[in-house]
Amino acid sequence: MPMSGSRGDANLVMKCKFCRREGSISYVDTFTSPDAPFSTTKVECRGLDITVWHPRTGWTVSAADSSTVWTDVDLSEDWFEYDDKAGVPVSIAELLPTVTRL
Repeated sequence: MPMSGSRGDANLVMKCKFCRREGSISYVDTFTSPDAPFSTTKVECRGLDITVWHPRTGWTVSAADSSTVWTDVDLSEDWFEYDDKAGVPVSIAELLPTVTRL
């Protein structure tokens, strides 16, 4: 999304209805440590602070072993599917969203 008064874009742009200031969040990178069973996503926040994250609907999931893609996935609860192309079950379970300020 374009940011007003800037040549930059962000993944989320919001304007405060009280003070009219604009804040933005931009995706930077996702990485996985070899010894950790989870991925970490880094975002840049300007004028906003993320204090909690609640996964909901609208996610896209890509299979690791095939080209199968599921869209509009609801991650508010554990998610289980079967990848017909790879012949294996896939799941996202016990998701524990954590926000850490760097």
